[in-house]
Amino acid sequence: MLITMTELVGNISAVSLSSLIVSSEVGWQLVFWPLVIIGVVVTPILLCILPTDLGCSTYVKRNVFDALKLLKVKSYLFLTNAAVFSGWYFKVWLFWMPTFVLSAWTNSPQVFFGLPYSVVMTITSLVELVASLFGLPLWLWIAQSWQSGKSCCKIIGAAAAAAFPIVAVANSICLAISSLVTIWASDRSYIVVLIAVFMEGFMGFSVISLNTQMTLSVSDARRRASALSLQRLLLNVVSIPGPQIIGVVRYLFFY
Repeated sequence: MLITMTELVGNISAVSLSSLIVSSEVGWQLVFWPLVIIGVVVTPILLCILPTDLGCSTYVKRNVFDALKLLKVKSYLFLTNAAVFSGWYFKVWLFWMPTFVLSAWTNSPQVFFGLPYSVVMTITSLVELVASLFGLPLWLWIAQSWQSGKSCCKIIGAAAAAAFPIVAVANSICLAISSLVTIWASDRSYIVVLIAVFMEGFMGFSVISLNTQMTLSVSDARRRASALSLQRLLLNVVSIPGPQIIGVVRYLFFY
């Protein structure tokens, strides 16, 4: 959960920060300087503190092949597909959201109460960030309590072995509806957009942690690290070109 929360804070904060930089007078090139600073300063520190004895190559190869065998497990394969498509969506959404909001702000400035674009992006990002920080641990706690028959389970009902899948599916549906509402209300009501963005962060982003917990539960105890590593690898391989694919489709068919 902490890893997911850290990634969300970084990604959502980057959207607001980059919008402030791009809309300021310092120039858009400044956006890339933090990456250079991190690469020059942080990377050497990590190389110095990481242990040098990470195991022989035979051990690494064995773990790679063991991880690939996990794809034969249907439950793990389905969860990995869900994680990959969820990651693809979040990557595309966070990448194109500033452009999406900029287009709505340019065409319908009255909807945003005359606020500057940088202020609009900051408010939108903060709402999504706060909602994520509250929603992510809350829904994870609800699923765990429901599964074990404790706490909130007394209100929901009897303990359910499928608590995590049920909560994940419900939150995914809410995420899809909230996204559609955001698109529909972008040039109609900024208040509705903020409500929809709040629901996206409050319910939608918890799907990542729920999926991780389900992956751990269906994986062999000796292969859990390999299972998560393989899942994260496939997620990144598929999601990284996502914004570029959407950009190509946009300019080929809707420009």
